[in-house]
Amino acid sequence: MPGEPDAGSGPRQPETIELGSVPGFVVFDLPGAAVCAGGTRLAPDVTRGEVALLARAMTYKFAALGVRIGGAKAGVVGDPVDRAGRAERMARYCAEIRPLVDAGRFLTGPDMGTSEEDFAPLREGREPPAAIRAVVGGVPFEDVLTGYGVVVAADRARHRGDDDLDLRGSRRLAHRGPDPPDKRA
Repeated sequence: MPGEPDAGSGPRQPETIELGSVPGFVVFDLPGAAVCAGGTRLAPDVTRGEVALLARAMTYKFAALGVRIGGAKAGVVGDPVDRAGRAERMARYCAEIRPLVDAGRFLTGPDMGTSEEDFAPLREGREPPAAIRAVVGGVPFEDVLTGYGVVVAADRARHRGDDDLDLRGSRRLAHRGPDPPDKRA
């Protein structure tokens, strides 16, 4: 759709780093940015395209905060329910991305399928950037922007000209929220 973000198109191409120690990749939405940040997702079906779009969303989130940080995301292919496999895979992943973290180029943390403890090797003596820790009215900024995105998407759907879609009076909305306790990493 014209005017819509499309990761990977146009003159500014994201940079994708293929990981060697684990099946996966890191995508930098703004390769020229001095610092890029975003979560690391662990899922059996994570794709480069999905991660590129998530990296673009992170760029927009940081811009909304007025912070000069580019968006990035990582995808590691694996089963987050397999605790032993996850721990070993995430340890190899952290060791591989450590040079990017040490250089200050890639700041990462938990996303779907991972938890903060998976990143312990990267946290020694470091605070996450202020933009990642930002809270608005007691709600993490990421959640505020995610909620805003849901509202914008619903509004766009309402105005798309589909006579069968009538959201007036609707009080329910289904979306994919946090994993249920039995599915958490």
